Amino acid sequence: TSNGKSTTVNAMLRERILPVGMGHTTNCFLQIEGTDEAEPYVLTPESDEPKSVSVSR
Repeated sequence: TSNGKSTTVNAMLRERILPVGMGHTTNCFLQIEGTDEAEPYVLTPESDEPKSVSVSR
């Protein structure tokens, strides 16, 4: 609904992790969880293997 949810989550995390922009940017459901791991990663329905993600600051 383009109401800034990803922007809000990025602000809470103090990191630009989720994509943001004008209009519909995130076109899928996301589940965000904390982890004890040192590096951020993404899990997808297609694979149980974690994929590394880069974090822009």
